[in-house]
Amino acid sequence: YKIYFPENISSKYEVARLNSIYVNGVKVKNGYVISYSTLPKVVEIYVNYTYYFYVSIILPNGSILRGWYSNGSEITLPKEIYFNNNERYILTVNTVYVQQPLINYTPEYVKQFKVMVDNSTYWVNQGSNITLYSPTFLILTVKWIGTYNVTNGATIEVTSPIVEKEIIGINYVNLCIILVLVIALTWLIRRILS
Repeated sequence: YKIYFPENISSKYEVARLNSIYVNGVKVKNGYVISYSTLPKVVEIYVNYTYYFYVSIILPNGSILRGWYSNGSEITLPKEIYFNNNERYILTVNTVYVQQPLINYTPEYVKQFKVMVDNSTYWVNQGSNITLYSPTFLILTVKWIGTYNVTNGATIEVTSPIVEKEIIGINYVNLCIILVLVIALTWLIRRILS
């Protein structure tokens, strides 16, 4: 008797490749053909195939990862993809597990923009809010000059790269009030003492 097993079973996005054949617990050595002059009454045949799936993954920068991956394999994706010096994408899940064909799969990345505030640089998720604030003394004011040109304490939604520089000025109204109070107190003290 002869039994033939196909070496490959395939469809458009799936392939099964024959690894081994066992008859009654013994690996068949002559490849994919089992030949017996007489078959025992009970024959146990175990055929082992490895399944491969076609995967195409579209990354945020437009590049595409394509290939055949065995069932259960892990595809490690790039954690950071820089679009330019001021924009990048951060992967939310580091690994894709292949258990079926993945056609034009788009992994979840978060878009981030570079935010430069004075001499500090941060990467901030798109859509997040930042507050530009610097503590001030009574006679000083702070405003922020750059992408948005806002007053101290302003909140900005991050929708693009941001560059802001702190500009410290003098609050002339508060300075005048303090000077008037100092002059008045000085005059009052002199008056009381004289």
